[in-house]
Amino acid sequence: MKRLLVIACFIYPIIVVVESTPVRILILTEETDEAAEWFRDSLPLAEADFRGLSLSEVTVSVSRDDQEEAVEQVCQALSKGVHLIVDMTWTGWGKSRVMSEEAGVPYISIDVHLTPFIKAADDTLHYIRNATDSVLIFENKKQMEQSLYYLIKHSVLRILVLDGLNKTSAASLLSMRPSPNFYVIIANTQNINNIYKVARELKISDKDDRWHLVFTDTGATLYM
Repeated sequence: MKRLLVIACFIYPIIVVVESTPVRILILTEETDEAAEWFRDSLPLAEADFRGLSLSEVTVSVSRDDQEEAVEQVCQALSKGVHLIVDMTWTGWGKSRVMSEEAGVPYISIDVHLTPFIKAADDTLHYIRNATDSVLIFENKKQMEQSLYYLIKHSVLRILVLDGLNKTSAASLLSMRPSPNFYVIIANTQNINNIYKVARELKISDKDDRWHLVFTDTGATLYM
């Protein structure tokens, strides 16, 4: 019987339905990624839910600065037999999609990073606010770096990105000419509170209508 492998991904949870055993999954990620760890942890749960299901995985870490090593590792994995490629890199790795098509292996890209939040903010600024530029403030350097791949590839705005806000970066913003038209904070509730508090104290947020707050968590209350 033809192997049936269907994975429905809606962030949480992942449901895996497979007819055929064993099934080997190739996971692509960047650096140390909590999302990839979560995906791997879900595999034993899927095995427990579906009788006769046997899953195994191999993970390849993709470096944007040196992709050749990742290409070699993917080729080695494909040569040993892979039934599915799960791309969990920050913005999707185009080479893996090409290799999956050439090998006839199903490919899915799962985006559980900041991309949906960044796209929502970028589209709002461009299509609704008619913005030409903006400052994007993230809660840490890792999230800022994740955002750069999407912004460079897709955004038409002039963007300045910051990992947090302090007196030094605030002074640079205040001295910019022309001044930025819009500011966006992309962070969880606690960090948005902290960053916006600094902005108010340093007299950056004098025009509230220029500020957009993008919350990356849910079920929390905002206090200003």
